[in-house]
Amino acid sequence: MRNAMIDQLKSFPDTAKSGANSFYKTAMNHPKTSAAVVLGTGAAAALLWLARRNGGFGALHREILARVRGLPEKVRDALPSKSTDLKQDF
Repeated sequence: MRNAMIDQLKSFPDTAKSGANSFYKTAMNHPKTSAAVVLGTGAAAALLWLARRNGGFGALHREILARVRGLPEKVRDALPSKSTDLKQDF
């Protein structure tokens, strides 16, 4: 058992190098996909940064609830509730 783990650990650098080479070749063959991944990652990072900058997700949630609760009753009643949203999706 111990020898098997040692053999696996010894082959790790070769496996990592093979994986990195495969990733690089794929990225070079599909530049649009690579650009989309980079842009998507950047957009997600920007949204996370913005949420943290404004006090976190909890603060954003409280702010949205305060806005909705401040709406006139007619407008609030026209908004879909969570239960009806779930029933319509399935």
